[in-house]
Amino acid sequence: MGAAVAAGGILASTMTDVNFSGFSRPSSSTTETSVVAVQPVPQAVVPQQFHGKWVGQVYQGSDAPYPVELVIAGGAVGATIGSVTYPTLRCGGRWELRATSDNKISAVERIEYQGTCVETVDIDLDMQPDGQALYSFKTQGGGQGVLRRVQ
Repeated sequence: MGAAVAAGGILASTMTDVNFSGFSRPSSSTTETSVVAVQPVPQAVVPQQFHGKWVGQVYQGSDAPYPVELVIAGGAVGATIGSVTYPTLRCGGRWELRATSDNKISAVERIEYQGTCVETVDIDLDMQPDGQALYSFKTQGGGQGVLRRVQ
């Protein structure tokens, strides 16, 4: 196969003397050029419905629930999208977006000031039909809670 070059959204490929199983081999003088338009892939960002301040209670095992305060400002995959505080656990930090869809965001929580929190946790936030968000994680036996937007 000849060279493939992508420039300005166009992918050009030149094929010469390629032997495909089940196909006849083109003569050495045969050259084919194909041009295919390449569309840029949109960067995944936090859907607007998740932007704002969220509060709720997290339930983890048989422990008493603890409050969470989450502010999501938006951003793209890999970027910091918000901040989180666990007042009774005396810790908090930031969320970095891992993945997103219309009704779900997945983030890495990175604790920046430590009380009794785990330093790094993968957390999912699933938008519910009533506008609340289901907060869930699997680390340390897992936990979940329902958050409501207050701003």
